Amino acid sequence: MALEGCPSDSSPTLHSSSSEKEVVRQSANFHPNLWGEFVHTLSSHEIGPDALARQRIEELKEEVSCMLSNSSDPFLEMNLIDTLELLGVAYHFETQIEEALSRIYIAYTNGGYNDDDLNDVSLRFGLLRQHRYNVSSDVFLKFMDDEGNFNVILASDALGMLNLYEAAHLSTQGEIVLDNALAFTAKHLQSMIPHLSPTLARHVEKSLELPLQKSLPRPNARQYITLYQEQSTKNEVLLELAKLDFNLLQSIHQRELRDISRWDIGAMDQLPEYMKVYFHALVNTVSEIEEGLTPDEKYRITYLKESMKCLNRAYFEEAKWFHSGDRPTFEEYMNIALITAGYPFLIIVSYIGMDEIVKKEAFDLINSFPNIIKSTCILGRVLNDIQSRKFEKERGHIPSVVEFYMKSHRCAELEAHEKLQEMVSVAWKDINQEFINLNHIPMPVITRCLSNKFRRFMIYVHAKGMIVDDEYVLRGSANINQRSLDGSRDTEIAMGAYQPNYTWAGRQSHPHGQCLSNKFLRFMIYVHAKGMIVDDEYVLMGSANINQRSLDGSRDTEIAMGAYQPNYTWAGRQSHPHGQVYGYRMSLWAEHLVGSLEDSFREPQTLKCVRRVNQLAKDNWKSYVSDDMKEMKGHLMKYPIQVERDGRIGPLPGNENFPDVGGKILGGQTTLPDVLTT
Repeated sequence: MALEGCPSDSSPTLHSSSSEKEVVRQSANFHPNLWGEFVHTLSSHEIGPDALARQRIEELKEEVSCMLSNSSDPFLEMNLIDTLELLGVAYHFETQIEEALSRIYIAYTNGGYNDDDLNDVSLRFGLLRQHRYNVSSDVFLKFMDDEGNFNVILASDALGMLNLYEAAHLSTQGEIVLDNALAFTAKHLQSMIPHLSPTLARHVEKSLELPLQKSLPRPNARQYITLYQEQSTKNEVLLELAKLDFNLLQSIHQRELRDISRWDIGAMDQLPEYMKVYFHALVNTVSEIEEGLTPDEKYRITYLKESMKCLNRAYFEEAKWFHSGDRPTFEEYMNIALITAGYPFLIIVSYIGMDEIVKKEAFDLINSFPNIIKSTCILGRVLNDIQSRKFEKERGHIPSVVEFYMKSHRCAELEAHEKLQEMVSVAWKDINQEFINLNHIPMPVITRCLSNKFRRFMIYVHAKGMIVDDEYVLRGSANINQRSLDGSRDTEIAMGAYQPNYTWAGRQSHPHGQCLSNKFLRFMIYVHAKGMIVDDEYVLMGSANINQRSLDGSRDTEIAMGAYQPNYTWAGRQSHPHGQVYGYRMSLWAEHLVGSLEDSFREPQTLKCVRRVNQLAKDNWKSYVSDDMKEMKGHLMKYPIQVERDGRIGPLPGNENFPDVGGKILGGQTTLPDVLTT
């Protein structure tokens, strides 16, 4: 029953006695235990809800069960299932949810849904894929144009875009539609955040940081409970059940943590000193687990022991590489490293205590090292090595996957990172495909194969810049810590800059120079008009500026392209043409004016639209010059001048100069001849 690819059991036997010299081990520079005595001091009162709470949970489950049974609208039913899963309580209603999704899938395959609502289509696709129904991503083709681009008008549906973004993470190999959907939604959701309700904005931010497919269910449920209780449309029954259920599970986890922390320490004279405590605790734990199994389940312990032997043999191979200085090839390293990632062993451990739903075939599946397990191990090993390789190198460890790849493929570090990230992307898609392919395996069994993959997706945030007294700015790859900045450890690159005329010493006052631009995150961008859209039916794009110098044909050499769609003209349709030129103009306005689409943008010739655009331009200017740093709703703003009734032009009151860097709004006279400036 040895795991495929597991090293052979040819390792020498280790013997030790108290007379032998102490074994010196490479130790990690870990921080002290964060738990302290917390686990040991947990009382039974602290770790267990009372009987009334348990009774209330059962009552709430009955109410939710009735909701599922009485739901006749498939779209309301899908939203209810989605909410239950996000709140982390769907496991109470697995049978009802599977029956509901089966009905939805049958209706889908029979052409029962012909809806054009992005939110409904995305939510249905996501739920069915998550429950291993093999639905086609072609359902999203209706939202794309002839060139394979998603229609920009979709960006007005925030919830639909969010569900499409989550659905896109369920893609498999070759699903270009979902690859495009991911790029499209990620871009537009980010720009939509400032214009969403606070609750929805936080939901979008959370998903962009860590989508559902790459997050741990329990922490995700805890975060969503907070978001859900702020929604005006929340269901109080679902909310109460989610809170009570979360507290109940937390108390169970605390009790288990307390119990496994009470290990007795015995003498193990045949092992080195540092292994005695570990081995004794391990033997005691396995014995306790075996005692809790029924006679028909005790075979599971054999799989556990063999899996642990396989893991330790792989660890021993790595230890031999380190001490001998041998450097295997990338392929040889990965054969061992996928085992030392620990996932096959952890999955076997998780199966031990499950009920009769786990059969002997499930253990054999893990030991055969199928593609879903291999891909999960690739995720863990590659991402772990990339993040921890410098730390492990300090304590004395074999090279990481990055160094092995560089050596075997004779490439630079940057290229190695790119190739390894491609490997991670492929692994994700393989996992999604295998999740569907293995639909004959019970869901609780197969999800254990996937739960460990989420552990690697922690977000490491490093400070990469520093502003000192508004006069000096430091930017680069260096983190603001001793490790990066002392010059004798990590190799970093950074740039420091200041303006000699804007220092505290030189001005004897607060230096309002370029460093203020860093403080307020505002930088002026000079934009030349390089394109023109006429009546939403004709577009001109090229190098030419919209001025006499570029367009009269006798001065600068330029190149430009004009285009229109014959089937989308005012003359042909006798109405406003809504073709790709229109879509292009709408996407530009959404990006540069306010970050999202507005109904008034549809008819730019109306007075309502003109007033709205002018107001947005004024608002953007006010946000730009504000002393309080604000998220800009858009990039396009009013040029800060005002025109008097008599035609005189002057700067806006209080805005004679550009902020931070100076420079007069109205400019100044120049001695250059007109031929050079017009």
